[in-house]
Amino acid sequence: MEFQERWSSGPRDPERRAACSDDPLQFCRTYLPHHFNVPFSDFHKQDARKLRGAVEDKEWFAIADRREGGKTTRCRGFMLWGACYGRFQYCVYIAATEKLKGQSQNWLMKVLMDGESPLAEDFPELVLPFASAAGKSVSARHKTWKGEPCHLTCGADQIVTANTDLDWSQCSQRVFEFASMEGAIRGRNYAVPGGGTIRPDLVIADDPQTKLQAKSALMVDNLEEIVMSDIAYLGSARAGGCGILIPCTKIVRGCLASRLLDRERHPEFQGETRQFFVQMPADMGAWEKYNEVRVECRLQQLTKAEIAKVCGAYYRQHRDKLDKGAEVAWEHSFDQKYEVSAIQHGMNKYFDDPQAFAAEYQNNPEERAGEKQIRLDANQTMRRTNGIQRGVLPDETAHLIGAIDISEDCLWWGVYSFQSDFTCAVVDYGVFPEQRKRYVTLSNLDVTLRDFYRSEQEKNAGTKIDASLGAAWKFGLETLLTVFTQAEWETESGNSLPMDKVVIDVNYHRSTQTVTNLRKRSQWRNFIVVAKGQGTSLKKPYLWNPATKKKKGERRGHHWRIILEEQGAKFQPDTNAWKTIVAEACTTPLGDPGAFTLFQPANDRVSRHQMFADQLSVESGHVHNDETNQLTVWIQPPHKDNHFFDTTYMAFAVASSLGCKRPDHRDAPKARQKQARRRSLRETFRKNNPGLMD
Repeated sequence: MEFQERWSSGPRDPERRAACSDDPLQFCRTYLPHHFNVPFSDFHKQDARKLRGAVEDKEWFAIADRREGGKTTRCRGFMLWGACYGRFQYCVYIAATEKLKGQSQNWLMKVLMDGESPLAEDFPELVLPFASAAGKSVSARHKTWKGEPCHLTCGADQIVTANTDLDWSQCSQRVFEFASMEGAIRGRNYAVPGGGTIRPDLVIADDPQTKLQAKSALMVDNLEEIVMSDIAYLGSARAGGCGILIPCTKIVRGCLASRLLDRERHPEFQGETRQFFVQMPADMGAWEKYNEVRVECRLQQLTKAEIAKVCGAYYRQHRDKLDKGAEVAWEHSFDQKYEVSAIQHGMNKYFDDPQAFAAEYQNNPEERAGEKQIRLDANQTMRRTNGIQRGVLPDETAHLIGAIDISEDCLWWGVYSFQSDFTCAVVDYGVFPEQRKRYVTLSNLDVTLRDFYRSEQEKNAGTKIDASLGAAWKFGLETLLTVFTQAEWETESGNSLPMDKVVIDVNYHRSTQTVTNLRKRSQWRNFIVVAKGQGTSLKKPYLWNPATKKKKGERRGHHWRIILEEQGAKFQPDTNAWKTIVAEACTTPLGDPGAFTLFQPANDRVSRHQMFADQLSVESGHVHNDETNQLTVWIQPPHKDNHFFDTTYMAFAVASSLGCKRPDHRDAPKARQKQARRRSLRETFRKNNPGLMD
């Protein structure tokens, strides 16, 4: 009963409670003094506005601060502030692992169970019910308010504040749920007492990647997909979605934090990257002398306190010179027992391990051996225009190649002009059936291939028909092939050139038979190239074993081969090798041999190429090295369109089969010739004198 009376008595200091209503940083200093006992920096105040925007206005914000910079504690403090003043109703706190999830939940429970804290004094309706239940789920379940259950919850993954009708309270029935990136995140909701359900309106994804995950491109792609699909859609659309806070640290280049903080890649997160040193010291030579003193102390096996005394004295004596030009983000971030200033603390960390310092303190991780990544820049790619109008060939064209990538609902196509030195110009590209929008993805098609085929057939037949997928593919491919073969492809000078080949990707396995049947027709027999790319790996770095001889009818070239099957010849390019070659072409300076360019869009609006450029840049190439070779493996993120990347690399591979060659191309190793075994004298005599030794 004592708790009930204190619970409903109101705040002990209403003015103190009201003063923190619009100032989360003051709230943290006032009610969480053990966690916020150092003055805030100007950067903390700048970030506070965005943190508050995520809690109050459902904005998205990703912040990279140094390790031990307090970013997690600040986000937790802002979460508690939002609950106390009714800024949100339902928060989901997501950690990287199950273990870290438990630590975050324990932090909140300890705060809510402290019945003697300043928070309990001014927010008794929030803290005292938990304190009286001692954090036990059974006791919490039996708590009542005015004789009715108050629906207090202290579950394994869920904490719910008491349900009250106090006029002065704003924290009734605040829901906190805890999850990990390893577990289930989707579809979260809470049944409100009295009827109805609510969905999350705030999500905090706290350091959502581990070091192991950050070094794996496949894992990073998966984490990025979880953030952009599972987490981003936790909120209710009718309520305006949910705010998202992501405190993180860049571990390696290309990790999840690097991607979310990239304002070109994810502008919606308003990414901010904080570094310990805003400006490094100007005289690094002076600091090298300081470090010599520090190293000498360690060699003498002095204690930590003794080293701090010697280095501190040297630092104070030369401080003006050592501090010159240096600027730190947070001047109070140092160990006052062993260090004199934040600058000295930062330089101590720098000399301990420069590489770790760059990653953990400066959020600027260096590229390490075996972790190098290649990713095309979409903005740069779509600006690689050649000044030639759409559908017109350069005068130097040696080969004209069409390429088609098949998906279930549409066909993606491109037409490419190649010079003999592999200089490539994209003549045209598009989607069939044609859509009513310029930027097309598989998820936003206006009309599918099957619907288009059905409508065309119904116009002719005058009755409704049921269109099969195979029939729709056949119709679409026939239409494109007819256009490719019958169109007048003219150069800038007005000369007409025929299309050499059309390569069709049959990696979508159900399309193989349809394409094979089309190739049997006389008009397209020598025109269609049936292609199925094959990836390589470190265990199998070549498309074929260099030690083997060619099979009958087999033809080999630069990272491609043509093999004979029952259904006819099949073209097999090495996907990783040719995507790497495309990436090289897209970064070759314009005008140099082997450069890749796009046609000039109408009105010079290069954004017309945004769809094409995005699909070329969606995959990332991961460079692996071993003792004998280097291999780049390209990885596609889930649910991302890469169809024009496929049409482009296939066109490049076919151009190679027609004789185009970059100056820097080196063919794969040839089959090793078996050396004849040297015969012994006995074997030689027996061969020359048969019968004498029988």
